[in-house]
Amino acid sequence: PLGVYLIINNDGSIPMQGRREIYNNIYKSIGEYQNLNSSEFDLAEGCYFREDKENLNVIQIRKVNSNKEGSWSRPQVLTIIAKDDKLNRILCRTIKEWFAKNTEITVKYNLASDEEFSDYDFTKKYDMILMSSSAIYSDREKFYTNFEKYFNDTDKKILDKIRAEDSNKSYYPLEESLFNNYNILPLCFQNENIALSNKITSINFDGNGNIDFSNIE
Repeated sequence: PLGVYLIINNDGSIPMQGRREIYNNIYKSIGEYQNLNSSEFDLAEGCYFREDKENLNVIQIRKVNSNKEGSWSRPQVLTIIAKDDKLNRILCRTIKEWFAKNTEITVKYNLASDEEFSDYDFTKKYDMILMSSSAIYSDREKFYTNFEKYFNDTDKKILDKIRAEDSNKSYYPLEESLFNNYNILPLCFQNENIALSNKITSINFDGNGNIDFSNIE
């Protein structure tokens, strides 16, 4: 499953309340889109992996934390960079239009090439980054390694401590830090739609739910 995550620049330019409000507004914007286009993706509900959506306690705690109110000096413009693909085009356009309609903030976005997006220094020039990642619950080490370059010092220390554990690794402290500091936040999980020809008469799936192409007739 592919997840989409919001990385908010942690250079200190956006205060905690600003980060919280930005996340809430972006989540609202894609939530409104998802209500009209429910088949494209599922909202993350504060969870880094789709499997965690069964943990209602975690969802409730993160929902309460994200709804704390406060004041901050809102900027006139916020910038987003994302890799140029179909889903990011939809999300960036949706976010831009929602902010124009519901706030006084203008959102500008760059749909970047693979080369631009892989340039860490280039992406860090933006207020926010939309980043997609394979969200495989059984391979959380690889998942967090993908985001590690965007961790602050505290999050890096937490991940190093988890790596040093021999067994029973719990990534919950890392997720709590990432979420509660509004550094890296889950937005949605892409649904894997399958387009099939009516000429196909026999389809089987393997144990992982993937099509077994060897048996297609």
